[in-house]
Amino acid sequence: YPGAIRSMGRCYRYGIGTEVDMEMAVQCFEEASQAADGEAMYYLGLHYEKGEGVKKSLAMAAQWYEMGAGVGDANCQCNIGWCYETGTGVKKDMKRAVHWYRESARRGVSRAQCNLGWCYETGSGIEQSWERAFWWYQVAAKADLPRGMHCMAWCLQNGKGTEKNIKVAVEWYQKAAEKGYAASQCNLGLCYEKGDGVEQDIRLIDIFRQHGLKGTFNLNSGLFGRQDKHRQLQRQPHRGDDVQQRRRAHGAAQRGDHRQRSLLDLQPKAVRRPQAPARGARRQKGQL
Repeated sequence: YPGAIRSMGRCYRYGIGTEVDMEMAVQCFEEASQAADGEAMYYLGLHYEKGEGVKKSLAMAAQWYEMGAGVGDANCQCNIGWCYETGTGVKKDMKRAVHWYRESARRGVSRAQCNLGWCYETGSGIEQSWERAFWWYQVAAKADLPRGMHCMAWCLQNGKGTEKNIKVAVEWYQKAAEKGYAASQCNLGLCYEKGDGVEQDIRLIDIFRQHGLKGTFNLNSGLFGRQDKHRQLQRQPHRGDDVQQRRRAHGAAQRGDHRQRSLLDLQPKAVRRPQAPARGARRQKGQL
């Protein structure tokens, strides 16, 4: 059974009940993938991306993600979307990126939902629409994605794609901040500093201390809400364990990450299921 073989591969990959053996994990995933197991293809993509148990090859990683996407694996769909957006292992193609983000987003992958929102926000590969951007950010936020909460809050604060509502924006910044999302922590502090949607008080200091934030944040507050500044984009690539994130800070760190690859592999418990059907459960950018 491909599901059992794939599960064995995960045991070798994460050292569950046995020693970590990346080469054996790859063999298991390759065998399971022969039966069109999309999740096994997803893991093969991860192995080729990181060069774990195989020679590193971004082109091979993208190939496995696209194969998995073709059989309906939502995480592969998100990952190959990320590949097409960034030109990683494939030729950059925003229209195809949007296509796969949408497929993954419809299957419930919150990071793909947020990435699709960014595409609508910027008009990347699709007609620009703040309304659609806000809608997808809201879906991602309600799926408990901190980045989605932050993007939704920013739209509410600035009246983008929805009516301006600073009070509700602060509530969503608070939720994201409590989950450790740095950009929301900063924005929430600025709200308390300026009294936007909250009572201006010394909670600003407590927030900064609680989350270990340092710096003179009132230097940024002059840009807070400035419509002529938030569109200034700055790229900061960041790689994590089995995860690749691309961050675009809009203006004074008010928008935070615009897109993010899947964190699935960082959370093995989240995928320990007896059966892992085409992973439509969550949308996220691919982990290439």
